Amino acid sequence: MATVVLPLRGGGGTSLRSDASPEDVIPLLRRERPPPEAWLDAARSFLVEGNAPAYEAILRELCDGQQTGSSLPFALVQAHCALAAWLCHQARSQATGPARQKLFDQASSLLFAARQGALDDALPLLGLGQLALDRGNAAAARQHFQQAAKHAIGGRPNAAPQLALAALEFGEGRPREALSLYKSVLKGWPAAPAEVRLGIAACRFRLGDVRGARRAFARVLQLDGGCAAAMLGAAVLRLGAGGAEDAAEGSRLLVRAFERDPENPHVLALLAYFNLQQGFHEAALRLANAALARAETDQVRAECFTLLARAAHALQRPKEAYQHYRAATALDPRAPLPRLGLGQFAVLQGEHGNAASLLESALEALPAWTDALEARGGGGILGEGMKARERGSGMKRQLCSILGRLLPHLGPAHDAAGIRHLRSALALDEGRADLCCSSSPRYADPYLRLAAMARRRGDAKGAEDWARRALEEAAPCPDALAFLADLYLETKAYQEAKATLDELLAAARAARGGDDAAARHEAFGHVALGNLNLYTAPKERRAPRDRERLASHLSYAAAEFAGVLGRAPECLWAAQGAGCALAEAGHLPEARVTFEAVREAASASRGFLAVPDAMVNLGHIALAEERYGEATALYQAALGAQGAAGTGSAAPQSAGVLPRDRHAAVLVALARAHYDANRLPEARRAILRSLHANPTAAAAWFDAALVLQESAVRAVNRARPAGDESKLPEFEAARRDLETAHRVFGALRRRDARATGLKEAALAAHVEFVARTRGRVGAAVEAARREARAVEERRERSRLALEAAQRAREAVEAEERLLAEAQERAREETAREHARKLERLKEAWKEAAALQRAVEAGDASAVKRRSKADAGGKAGGAADDAFLAPDTDSDDDDFDPANPDRGSPGPVEPSGRDALAAAGLLSSDEEEEYQEEGDDSQEEPEPSNAKDSRAKGAPEALKQKKKKKRRAGAAEGGAKEDAPSARKKLRKAAAHVAEEEPERAGLDAAAGLFSSDEEEADAQPAVSKPGRALVLEDQDDD
Repeated sequence: MATVVLPLRGGGGTSLRSDASPEDVIPLLRRERPPPEAWLDAARSFLVEGNAPAYEAILRELCDGQQTGSSLPFALVQAHCALAAWLCHQARSQATGPARQKLFDQASSLLFAARQGALDDALPLLGLGQLALDRGNAAAARQHFQQAAKHAIGGRPNAAPQLALAALEFGEGRPREALSLYKSVLKGWPAAPAEVRLGIAACRFRLGDVRGARRAFARVLQLDGGCAAAMLGAAVLRLGAGGAEDAAEGSRLLVRAFERDPENPHVLALLAYFNLQQGFHEAALRLANAALARAETDQVRAECFTLLARAAHALQRPKEAYQHYRAATALDPRAPLPRLGLGQFAVLQGEHGNAASLLESALEALPAWTDALEARGGGGILGEGMKARERGSGMKRQLCSILGRLLPHLGPAHDAAGIRHLRSALALDEGRADLCCSSSPRYADPYLRLAAMARRRGDAKGAEDWARRALEEAAPCPDALAFLADLYLETKAYQEAKATLDELLAAARAARGGDDAAARHEAFGHVALGNLNLYTAPKERRAPRDRERLASHLSYAAAEFAGVLGRAPECLWAAQGAGCALAEAGHLPEARVTFEAVREAASASRGFLAVPDAMVNLGHIALAEERYGEATALYQAALGAQGAAGTGSAAPQSAGVLPRDRHAAVLVALARAHYDANRLPEARRAILRSLHANPTAAAAWFDAALVLQESAVRAVNRARPAGDESKLPEFEAARRDLETAHRVFGALRRRDARATGLKEAALAAHVEFVARTRGRVGAAVEAARREARAVEERRERSRLALEAAQRAREAVEAEERLLAEAQERAREETAREHARKLERLKEAWKEAAALQRAVEAGDASAVKRRSKADAGGKAGGAADDAFLAPDTDSDDDDFDPANPDRGSPGPVEPSGRDALAAAGLLSSDEEEEYQEEGDDSQEEPEPSNAKDSRAKGAPEALKQKKKKKRRAGAAEGGAKEDAPSARKKLRKAAAHVAEEEPERAGLDAAAGLFSSDEEEADAQPAVSKPGRALVLEDQDDD
């Protein structure tokens, strides 16, 4: 047995059995007095172990033992909300009754106490929203959830209000809005539990995105592999796919979900459905009963009852199936499957009219559903009657089409002919009735026929006269008395009705025991007396005298109805009246049971009786219990039944067709249900339909003005984002609605209060409020108009600024485009120039390569000799030197390539002789001269003006050199092609090598190429200064 540890005051804790009774737990907690957090931990521990009594007792003790004040600790707020949630859970598991209402009231008190103690906390608001949702008030739940979204829970932000709103939107049939809320929660809280994605999967499935729903369920199972709800959803998708593999995978997922959570009612219900489809009806029955025992909402219970009915139907238990179908219809009036089952039983019992009505209501929910049932063989039970009805419907559509083509050709004559025909028919009937009256003056039926015709025309006085004539001519006539009593009740002539009913009851008592007609007349009289007591009961119930009168009237009415039911239990009108008396007395659950019995009895009458009042009264009960959705569905069903029954205007009143003013009353009740459910547009449409049905109803005009007033006030007070474009049109519509409401309230106020049945004080208050609100709304409209103008001006300025920015951007782009084109042209020109330079460099490289090959071969004849003419003279050589020389040479400051003679030629010879000397290519005399000049230059530094002196002495030195060379050549025998002469010629050609790399392509390379091995040993490394290449001219004597 598991244990629960309770904290002790001195530290540590004591262990109790998990099934300990509250009498063992509470005294220990009282003695130790731990903090509220410890109480909550203990309560949670007992709940986890399944000890619900201990859980509830601890929470009650904690809530009762603390004084609620202006502020409560968060632990106490949690305790109040937890106890309220537990009470709501208990209330949901019970049927409708006083105990359920008592639990809801206790939960409401706890939540309001928590709300008073923590005004800035969202937890009590969430509890109030769930409580309103359990009571069927979705509008109030939405308001609480929206208010909770503005607060934190325990000082921390939480996504619970957004999730509650999303669940509410999904429950009300708006999956797209719910999906948006779920996505926003997941975006704000990426680490949210995997269950949040269950909502996304459900919304996508409801929207028809099966693939997206499947991915969402797979993601949930990826995050939480043990999530039974995700397994259930994935199983539903798999089973609905229709393939063999999908069915197998769906079955496996369903089994896994059951193993994970065997108490889940949805899993049990799906298992029951699966077994039902497979033919295991007994297993389906057991699973459906288990799901019903664990269901918490009426929708799930209705589904379980439907499964039970289908299983019992398949097991040949018709009575049990019929009871389950009725229970499912009571829980969910909009469910189509229970209605189909009831329709099938109606066909078996021969109630074809009732069966057709039930089937039509089912087809309204799912128009194409019967085709699927017929494909599975389930629709064949409706028999051949439905086929005949479908054939008749097709013929009717064909006839309507033919008439639609014929009627436009008839034109206005058709309408006139129809009116004349109706008038002539009425005149003929009245003439025949008059003839009957004249021929048989003691026969009462013709007089009553004429009275009924006058009553249908709205001529109450004429109807009364004809009924009086029937009494005079055929007295005593109980039928005439009953007609007069009913007419007086309809026209609210209650004193005349009371006298007529007393006379009718006296006549019935006198004839008692004669025949069944007397008993029927007596029953009618007592039922009418009960209705008279209900109609004359005081509407105001504030004063004690009024409450006493109300109790007296209700007791008399209940006695009359009970007496009739005691003598004739099958009398539906007496049962209907008893239900009304119970409802007026505040016994709503008992009244609901009574009205359900009346509706079922009318359904079992084989179409002879139709009691739309039972549906309307059930709607009133649901409206009083704040179950607005169910009330709306019941009112709409009653209106649909009236519309179906009211197609023939000459149908008798006993057929259950309500007159037009009763139709209008149902529409007023429908508008009230929409209004209380905070659905003002639907309420507005319903009340306008009521006014179309009965334009003289003052109460309907008052309700219409009230709806217009409330719509306008809410439209003006609704919070809007900045720059909302719908603000001005809605404000203007609100002002028009207020003006209309003011006119209606004023017109009702000017009428007599006794004629309208409205209070003068209430009308005056509404007129004053609307007049005051009109001024405020007018100011709001002007402010909205100014705001709209400002928004329009800002939009216009923004548009102009955008256009200016666009133009500026286009100008900048054009300028950039032109600049890019210019740069492209410049790059192209540069590329062409570089190409030309490259060609020149290639030519130079080719010449240098040819020279190098000649040097390597030692063949001077292969080198093209450059004469002065080929070199272009001094100017051409200087120009070449200028092209080949680097621009950074500091020795060429005075050199001008266009004028090579300008400046000092002094540096040319020394730099060239330096290079020749470094290469070892000078003759012996020239080497001695070069060494002597070098010694002199070292001893006597050249002054700053040595440039001019060298320029003057250069021609003489050149002549001396030439003479020495000629003497040296003569001494050596004058040989022209000896080795020194060849080396001299090659040295002249090597001067053309210097191009882009002067350090590598100078005379040092030439020296290395042309020197012999002996000269390489004696020669020094050649180092040439950057400068223009020296062009050596041919020095032949020739």
